[in-house]
Amino acid sequence: MSLLDNKPGNRELEQTGRAQARVISSQLFPGCPPVTSRDVVVRVLIWLNFASRLFVAAVSITLCACALLNNPKPTDQTGVVKDGAWGKVYRSGYVEMVSVVGVEPTWRPHSAASIPAGDRSAWFYVYVCSEDPTRCFPVAQALIAFRVRAGHIYRPRAQEQVNGSNRFWVWMEDAGTGEVVSERVLGAPGA
Repeated sequence: MSLLDNKPGNRELEQTGRAQARVISSQLFPGCPPVTSRDVVVRVLIWLNFASRLFVAAVSITLCACALLNNPKPTDQTGVVKDGAWGKVYRSGYVEMVSVVGVEPTWRPHSAASIPAGDRSAWFYVYVCSEDPTRCFPVAQALIAFRVRAGHIYRPRAQEQVNGSNRFWVWMEDAGTGEVVSERVLGAPGA
């Protein structure tokens, strides 16, 4: 039923228009059945359904890949360094490894990295976070030497020398045992 059906003479006009559309579609696509506007709408909806499912699949694959990359596991040849938190009462933040001396840089998420076993030196940044954990800024940096044992997970730690000073002691711990595996180094201001 159409809005045009309410007025006399419009029914014939509508039927004439549909007949002309069938003639045009049969001329453009010989051998194909005539296409109506309903057919077009159905085909568009089918295509949109397919496109939305494809989009959801692409997003799901991307999220899964990010989750896998964000959580490396130690192997029989590598250890993993994860970010470490510091502070809780006065102010807080986290410590992040930014590079490893002698190891080819690769893309990685900032929360964890897999590195080859052996004696390593790595640069760490100490970040201070405001009340909003997404607003953090670097305040210190330190070069830490430590031994990476295959199959182990490590976390850098920091402690402010004097509250509010932005001068930090930085060291590395074995996350499984809590053992300190480096010297405590006084980080330089800035990052």
